Amino acid sequence: MSSRPTREAAHAARPLGMRGKLMRAGAVALAAIALVAAGVLVAAFAIVQQGRASALSASASEGIELFEGASSDDGGRTIEYGGARYALNENMVSACFLGFDRETPSEESAGQADAVIVAAFDLDANDVKLISVPRESMVDVEMLSPEGTYGGTATTALCLAYAYGDGKHTSCANTVRAVSNALYGIPIPFYLALDLSGIVPLNDAVGGVEVTALETIPDSDIEQGQTIRLEGEDARRYVQWRDEPVLESPLQRQARQAQYVEAFASQAASNPAALLDLYQAAAEHVLTNLSMNELGCLTLCLAASDASDLDIVTLSGEMRDGASYGEFYLDQAAAYETILSIYYHPVG
Repeated sequence: MSSRPTREAAHAARPLGMRGKLMRAGAVALAAIALVAAGVLVAAFAIVQQGRASALSASASEGIELFEGASSDDGGRTIEYGGARYALNENMVSACFLGFDRETPSEESAGQADAVIVAAFDLDANDVKLISVPRESMVDVEMLSPEGTYGGTATTALCLAYAYGDGKHTSCANTVRAVSNALYGIPIPFYLALDLSGIVPLNDAVGGVEVTALETIPDSDIEQGQTIRLEGEDARRYVQWRDEPVLESPLQRQARQAQYVEAFASQAASNPAALLDLYQAAAEHVLTNLSMNELGCLTLCLAASDASDLDIVTLSGEMRDGASYGEFYLDQAAAYETILSIYYHPVG
C-alpha cells in the first residue's frame, strides 16, 4: 500500500499562500474592529451614564413653592392641590432653550431673549415636554452689570433679563433664574442659547423645515395657510418677524416659534445623516453650560422620545398695554397646574 500522503493532507501541510494570509489578516482586522466597536459602545454607555448622574444631581429638587390653595407636609416633595395629591418625579432634568437677538453687538447692549422655552426631560420614561414662556411675561429680574455686579431686583419683561449681563453666559444664567422663579422655583440648571443669526444655517443643515404658515410674512413668499418648506432667510423671517403696532403680535410670533421648533425637531430626527452638519452649523452660534456627557444624555432621551410629536405647552395669561411696550401677565394658577402636570405625578 502506498505511503504517499493524500492530496488533501498535502494541501493542508503546505505553507499558507497569499490568499490564506489575507484571510487570516482579515479575520484579525474584523476581530480588532469588533473589539474597538464594543469598546466604543461601552465608553458611550459610560459617558451617557455619567451625564445622567451629573444632570440628575444638578436638577435635584426639594419641591416647588406652594401656590394659593396648595399644601405640603414635606417641603413640597408631595403636594395636595385641587383635591388631588401629587408626588415629585425625581427623574426630571430641565434645560432652558433661549433664542437671543443681538443684531449689532455693542458695549451698551447685550441683546434680548427673543424666545424662551423650557425643555423638561423625563430620563426614565424617555419623554420630553416643552414649556413656551412668553418673552413679555412680567417677572422678577436681577439687575446685573456686564461684569455681573448685582444691583437689585425689578419686575420687568422676561426678555430684558438677558440684557442684564455680558451678552453671553452671565446673561443666559440671569434669564434662566428669572424663568425658574416664575415657575415656582423648579430647578433649571442648564441652558442652551442660540444667536438668532444661526437660524438660517441650522435650518438649512437639516434640509429645510416644512410648516403650514400661521401668518403672512412681509418681504417673503410665505402666505397664511400655505404649506411651505422654509429655507434660507425665510426661516429666520418666519420665527422673528412681528407686526409691532399690534398688541398681540408677540404672542402670534411665539405661536410660530413653537410650531417651528416642533417641525425642526421632527425634521432633524427624520434625517440622522444631517446631524453632523447640524452640529457643525450650531458650533459658532450656540452658548451652553451643558457638558458633553450631559448633552449626550439629554440628546439620547430626545432621540428615544417621539420627536415628531413633541408636547409643547404655551403658558397662558393676559397681554396688557404697558407704558412703553406690551406686558404679559401669566395666569398663575394655570402655570402652577402646568408645573404639577409635568414635574409631578398623581398619587393615592
